[in-house]
Amino acid sequence: MAYEIPDPDKVLIVDCSRWQDDPDTENLIDFEIMKSQGVRGVILKAGQGFYHDRVVKISWEHAKAAGLPVGLYWYLDNTVDPKLQAKKFLELDLMKAELGIWVDLEHRVNGKFMGWKNWYNFIVALQEKLPNLRIGIYTGHYYWIEFTKGSGIPYASLQWFKQFALWIASYGREPLYTEPWGDDWKIWQFTDFLDGESYGAESKELDGNYFRGTLDEYKAYFKLDNIEVPTEEPTPEEEIMEYEVTVVWNLGASTKIAPNTG
Repeated sequence: MAYEIPDPDKVLIVDCSRWQDDPDTENLIDFEIMKSQGVRGVILKAGQGFYHDRVVKISWEHAKAAGLPVGLYWYLDNTVDPKLQAKKFLELDLMKAELGIWVDLEHRVNGKFMGWKNWYNFIVALQEKLPNLRIGIYTGHYYWIEFTKGSGIPYASLQWFKQFALWIASYGREPLYTEPWGDDWKIWQFTDFLDGESYGAESKELDGNYFRGTLDEYKAYFKLDNIEVPTEEPTPEEEIMEYEVTVVWNLGASTKIAPNTG
């Protein structure tokens, strides 16, 4: 099966975690290559449960050095108290993420802290410490519906989540209509099958996402005033040749001190 080829007219964002770094090599994720391939931003896994992602800090530094705007996501674990997870997340001290902070809701292990009330507790715990934090929600349509409407969430509680931008996973088609956002998603994870190695990752595959809007709208939404816009390499100018000329005078040749009309 061939790797997915992103639409060059759309704003491409990738998400990375320790799975994109091979711990048995000295190499790390190469964000310079990623940027040269047309990636406009990267969202890094910050952690899960009690643990920070193994490469989040070094990836943050290298992505920033490459000039890529960065976001973070936390994989919410159903087996760990969401308030303790929020505390662990905040310990990273990397909350100045241009692409925002995203709560990853996809864990299916039937733990003690499963369900929308725990999602709420996690988000509120972050807001209490950093009330101006830009927070979004990552999820898939069927997971979200199963654990909200399928679990009897009250209408007002469902609507409360609408204040957060939606990053939705939906492969092979346009994102499905998902309440309470309807079709108002902000980021669409359209594939998990980009060619990882060609994008500077050490994994064979890589997740690909589109921002909903133009590059200018992307920059405006995330307030990316200093983002660099990749452009095509200019056609090199023809090399100017320099020659050293030695003049050999024939007998009878004459010179003029200055040009004239004669």
